[in-house]
Amino acid sequence: MSGTTVRVSDVTGAGFSLKQIAAACLVAGLIAGAVTALTSESVAGYGPASAYSVNRATKTDRLPLAPVAQSPRSNATSTPAVRLEGRVPVGCDRAFSPVADPSRANFVRHCLT
Repeated sequence: MSGTTVRVSDVTGAGFSLKQIAAACLVAGLIAGAVTALTSESVAGYGPASAYSVNRATKTDRLPLAPVAQSPRSNATSTPAVRLEGRVPVGCDRAFSPVADPSRANFVRHCLT
């Protein structure tokens, strides 16, 4: 059945194709939806009216405020970077990335031990 067109007239006796019937159903559905939307009553005006007002000024006070974390006080304003020869010890943070600046790869700023 390749290359042949099946017409509804073969089944019903009318001269309409399936495309024409599908287009007619689509147009009929759109028209019916538009008529229904235009003639239906609006439900927005029928809701119950509020007899009281709500004070929303204190709605954010439901949870207690978190205490402000105090930073540990140290005598020095910053930790100086120290250059180590060889490998950086375990537990120490590098001051500079060895990828970004290989000449400063052995500078250490913070050590845990």
